[in-house]
Amino acid sequence: LLYLQKTFQSILQSTVSIHKKVAWVALKTSVVEELVWRVVFQTILISAVGLLIGILIIAVSFSLLHRHRTSGLTIKFAEIFLFSLLLGALFALTRDLAAIITIHAIRNYLIGIRGTINL
Repeated sequence: LLYLQKTFQSILQSTVSIHKKVAWVALKTSVVEELVWRVVFQTILISAVGLLIGILIIAVSFSLLHRHRTSGLTIKFAEIFLFSLLLGALFALTRDLAAIITIHAIRNYLIGIRGTINL
């Protein structure tokens, strides 16, 4: 709850310009990552090794690639892994790329805004 409170405090304290920049970066990153990770890699892996193993391999790989955001096997690493599992499962079940990109972009935006000022 404290994390959400601090996130929303930072959103209110940020300028409109920062919001636009962070939103643009969040959207671009989410589009590229979801096209690469879900549409290309996950689709190929599911064809090769099956649904569950394919999604798990992508989630582990995605988490390892984002390890710069974590320090070892931490709660943050686990969160990235679970987030990737969720997106992988949602994409496999729905094939709704727009929904997956939207979820990813919102998360990236909130992380980006929270990181724009010291809390």
